Amino acid sequence: AFYNKYLISSLRAIRGFSDCVLPPASGEITIFDVGTGNGVFITSVVNELAKHHDLKKATLILNDQSASMLELAKHQILNHILLPTTIVTIHGRIQDLTVNELTILDQQGPIWFINGAASMHHMPRETKIHMLRKLLNYCDHILVSDFHANNDLPDEDTPEFVYSVTHHNYSYYIQDVLNCDASPDEKKACVEKFLLAEAITMLKNSRATRVDYHATVEQWEDLIKEAGFAVRKNTITVSDENRPRSFTMHVQKK
Repeated sequence: AFYNKYLISSLRAIRGFSDCVLPPASGEITIFDVGTGNGVFITSVVNELAKHHDLKKATLILNDQSASMLELAKHQILNHILLPTTIVTIHGRIQDLTVNELTILDQQGPIWFINGAASMHHMPRETKIHMLRKLLNYCDHILVSDFHANNDLPDEDTPEFVYSVTHHNYSYYIQDVLNCDASPDEKKACVEKFLLAEAITMLKNSRATRVDYHATVEQWEDLIKEAGFAVRKNTITVSDENRPRSFTMHVQKK
């Protein structure tokens, strides 16, 4: 299934990053996780890095716009992570947080990296640029993950946008769900309540209220350059028929 491929390849990409940008010699790390969700992914990331580098302790700064998700993430992390871990939470959309609200980042010591796994697509290109400039005041390295799709720049109702959403993007993920081992009811719920609902929202709304703005590798590279930063490495994490489906990009200060 897509998620299993995505998870395994994303962890491999993050492990590769950690070999280039080593953790502190003390083995005590701090990671800022943007768009934490239920905490499953960041737990997998830390456990993978803990084994790879023999880490001793972690401080995780979790950010999500949902207070209930932050509570769920804390429970997930504390019950499944392999390291003694301190959790700090920042509630709110990352693009809306003020400098005062982000002062907690300075208080937690040097941040090894900022993790933006499949969370930074909820903002249009111009907001992504502003967000990158803001976050790189606190850390030299951001890992951006996204699903390769042209959902950001095209205007609504254009053939380019409709094709990208229906054919290039959501039809692929719907087919993946239908082919998985879940029960028929679970597949139906996932498709109707999540994937189809999201696709319909994107097609009906204006660009300003689109909610999801997945961008291609090339679009991310362009906006990172415009923001004044550099792509140190891009790793395609899932692909088929010679076309990327997802990727993890190491963004750093020049």
